[in-house]
Amino acid sequence: MAFIYITEIVFRILFWNLENFFDPFENQGGRDIEFTSRGERFWTWKRFERKCFDISKGVIYAGEGDLPVLVGFAEVENSFVLNSLLSKTPLSMADYRVIHKDSPDVRGIDVALLYRKNIFKPIEINFIEVILDDSIKTRDILHVKGVLDIVDTLHVIVNHWPSKISGNATSELRRRAISTKVQTLLDSINIDQNSKVILMGDFNDTPENDYLNFREMLNLGIDLDKKGAGSIKYKGVWELIDQFIVSKSLISDSSLYVDKKGMDVILFGYLLEKDKEFLGYKPRRTYIGPIYNGGVSDHLPILIKLKKRVLF
Repeated sequence: MAFIYITEIVFRILFWNLENFFDPFENQGGRDIEFTSRGERFWTWKRFERKCFDISKGVIYAGEGDLPVLVGFAEVENSFVLNSLLSKTPLSMADYRVIHKDSPDVRGIDVALLYRKNIFKPIEINFIEVILDDSIKTRDILHVKGVLDIVDTLHVIVNHWPSKISGNATSELRRRAISTKVQTLLDSINIDQNSKVILMGDFNDTPENDYLNFREMLNLGIDLDKKGAGSIKYKGVWELIDQFIVSKSLISDSSLYVDKKGMDVILFGYLLEKDKEFLGYKPRRTYIGPIYNGGVSDHLPILIKLKKRVLF
């Protein structure tokens, strides 16, 4: 008599805005002088190494004994900081590889993707340039098509949309323009033909905004947002601006699907500090103004789990 066993393989996917993950060298024609040992923030090699170690700790802890297969980052300066992260920390023992390209962003910060080479195989990589109004250039959108665990084709899109620093009205127009660009990309992937797609990123707005509701996609942050959970804290209020948005096929697919718990915000103790002004806790950022605070980021990492049913 033959028996069929069903088991599940779990693939963790992480996203984290690293808040100014700069090296301590002047290498952008003076644009990054602030983040050097002679700049306003006195950004030293020792402080850089500490930030690398603390980032690696977050990635390792998020893996719960099995490192994330994919890690999306925002606010990284260059490939050097990513390679330092993978060579000078405990992540050196992992099998991660880097996908990154210097973008024309005026602040010199980019998105990037780490992947475990034995589990995910990139087969197509696109950096999509984004030019805003008045010819302002911002971070590229990173689109990686790859094969997960030999069988499943997966599209991963890493985003870092414009912040509200330019004012709500102007910045919203910019985010709407990028939303249209992303929808065009999704249409080119044939999202309605059951393609498996994961959007991740810092969208600088919360899930209920209409331009974050893409066709044939589901925002996994909506329920968390309704409960008041967040990835940043602004003037005492938690906001969920870091999100995962996945294709409906990853909700209904019988073999590869998103864990029903949806999306998690990672609340490791060392990433938080007491909020003396508004009470409770808040992310422990690297700097408060020009003053070194010793934290990692003003954003908390977010995580989803893909599960795969295996019969044998």
